[in-house]
Amino acid sequence: MGSLVKDYLCKKVFDITPDKIYHVTVMPCFDKKLESSRKDFFNDFHQSKDVDCVLSTIEIENLFQKENIDLSSMQDGILDLPFTLCKNQTSIKQELEKHESIYTHQGGGSGGYLEHVLVNSAKNLFNYDLTCDQIVYKQLRNSDFKEVNLEINGEVKLRFAIAYGFRNIQNIVQKIKKKNCTYHYIEIMACPSGCLNGGGQIRDEQTNSLSKELLQKVENIYNSVKNQIPNENKFVQQLYDSIWLGNDKENLEKNLYTTYHEIEKNTNGLAIKW
Repeated sequence: MGSLVKDYLCKKVFDITPDKIYHVTVMPCFDKKLESSRKDFFNDFHQSKDVDCVLSTIEIENLFQKENIDLSSMQDGILDLPFTLCKNQTSIKQELEKHESIYTHQGGGSGGYLEHVLVNSAKNLFNYDLTCDQIVYKQLRNSDFKEVNLEINGEVKLRFAIAYGFRNIQNIVQKIKKKNCTYHYIEIMACPSGCLNGGGQIRDEQTNSLSKELLQKVENIYNSVKNQIPNENKFVQQLYDSIWLGNDKENLEKNLYTTYHEIEKNTNGLAIKW
């Protein structure tokens, strides 16, 4: 999202430099604040961060309470679609406005792409047509550790897994260290139950925690958003075909991919290089 806001919007919509946009994101996770501070997401030439400010959902709630803002009494507004509007081009925007404005993709409450990757891998690697509805998870040690296999004619071709929470992550890491990990793809999230239960998520007022009942309500709302296969989204198609990306490998890696590096061990937490 940072590259879309600070690069695509600047070049294709507003015709300004990235330092003229102040980009704020709302996340259920405090660690996103640290992530936004990484040098990898900083434009040295314009002295601009991809994401200037990260607010957690609980911080948004506190701001609303401080300003006496009651969301339930506010009228719905029209969702702006800035990414669909290029200079002198409104066709994509007009086309999208005919349909629903907000979509999600099939998967868990962390926004992961395991199911999308599995479906596409089945087709591209084995010419096997698999739908998300056919994906069946097998629960392992707990509800946050599940696996799913791609089986064709009785033969397992791919092994995928979901591991949420540090206990499950540690088990995966141990398997990798012992060279005993048979998975081809693992979706990992630090928080139990995934991002919907993030450390910065809104809590129950009485228990100061995200109870099972409240988490279930959040999951139901999240799952109520209409699903769409990412590569069938009209804006995504237009984005890949645009001059901004041009299906060029270098542009794709620069704007849509990121890499992570090992953090140097340091006893001083303030000196960590993210």
